[in-house]
Amino acid sequence: ILSPGRRAAVQSRPANPPNPQPMAAEPIPDETTVAPPASEVSPRRARAARWAKLLATFLTGQTLVQGLNVLTGFLLLRWMSVEAYAQYTVANSFQGTIGVLTDLGVSGSIVALVGQRIHDKRLVGEYVRAARAFRGRMFLVMALVAAVAFPLVTKNQPWAWHVKLLLLGGVLTQIFFSAWGMYNAPLLMHRRLADSYRAATVPAVLRLAVSSAFHAAGALTGWLATWINGTMTLVGGWMTRRASRDLIEEPPRADPERTRELSLYIRPLVFSSVYYSFQSQIATLAISLTGDPSMIASLGALGRLGMLFTVLSSFSTQLLQPSLARQLPTSRLLSFLRGFAVNIVALSFVASLLLAFPTLCLTLLGSRYHHLQSLFPLTFLASSFSLLSGYAFLSLATCRYLTQRYTTLTPILLTVLQLTFVLLFPIRTPSTALAFSVFTYSAALAFHSTFFWLQFLRGRKNDQEAPA
Repeated sequence: ILSPGRRAAVQSRPANPPNPQPMAAEPIPDETTVAPPASEVSPRRARAARWAKLLATFLTGQTLVQGLNVLTGFLLLRWMSVEAYAQYTVANSFQGTIGVLTDLGVSGSIVALVGQRIHDKRLVGEYVRAARAFRGRMFLVMALVAAVAFPLVTKNQPWAWHVKLLLLGGVLTQIFFSAWGMYNAPLLMHRRLADSYRAATVPAVLRLAVSSAFHAAGALTGWLATWINGTMTLVGGWMTRRASRDLIEEPPRADPERTRELSLYIRPLVFSSVYYSFQSQIATLAISLTGDPSMIASLGALGRLGMLFTVLSSFSTQLLQPSLARQLPTSRLLSFLRGFAVNIVALSFVASLLLAFPTLCLTLLGSRYHHLQSLFPLTFLASSFSLLSGYAFLSLATCRYLTQRYTTLTPILLTVLQLTFVLLFPIRTPSTALAFSVFTYSAALAFHSTFFWLQFLRGRKNDQEAPA
């Protein structure tokens, strides 16, 4: 039904409109000149481009951060006396144990709990706030534990009481401000590696500069180096928090529901975290009880060589874990194996390079530690197994495969194996300490990898049996 105006327009239209002028035929383009439409760009190619950009940023950032940290570590080794470096080594080992007991895996829970909801600023902020509240309570408890335990650990060391007190103060300062490192999780989830590395590079530069200044003044000691670490942890945490402000909306108080989710996540991790907090430092702490500072310093020097592998550990934490968290359940095993293979290749390359040029390691250690050259292969082997077992456990936590039974039974089995080793080979020298580490980490790697495979198969079976 047409309106009167529309009807008149139709009636006035000629029955046979004139034919338009024929258009010139367009030449048929040659197949070699046809450009593929933008919609046909291969997803695999686009993904490869994204990963290439991430890897370039990662390698640049890690080269700066880890290079500065490794350089500073070796300079401290050469600048400080054997006794001062022994103090620094004991403080670092003690800080590692108390730090893990304070965290209990809560820092790594943010990436796993957020999963694919990274653009929900309020949700991310609620998880960060809940994790900070948990760590704050745990710090108060562990600070009291440290005040009692540290004098017992250093009881046999001929150090003045004020030196031990200053070492403990530096340790607690570093643990307290390391909680601000949780703000790095939003940066990693959004793959803003440049901001993350900027917040790590500046403290590393300042640490090197301040340590150099005190060394030039002849005032660099073990406790002072510990306090420098704590101060730089404050600087890095503040920069990380500032960089992540546009990614989160943190509430003033912890949300009870997020706190409950956080508790459920870390519950299977508590027992294993307590175990691993001691396991990773048990060799150094065991030698410290013998009262021989030279043995402590030698083990600490070999530990500095192990730092050359830390760039690979950061690769697992900053790139592989967020990628694994976004995978569908059916793709997790393939992603895990791919990351495992990448770690194996990288570890083999680094270890082969260092063994082919041992002069580099001897130069880094200094003349006082040249007698440790025969322990280089065992050091690299221990570092490799440590990284691989850590990657496997991190993958279990990221995929939320951990169970209360597994995280309880595995430390018990490992403790039985460790006690058997100690009874057969008492830990009194760096060589037995390194052999102990190789034995422990290889067993842990076997347990974690096998359990990941079993949990993946169990999940796939449940998906197949689920009703459509």
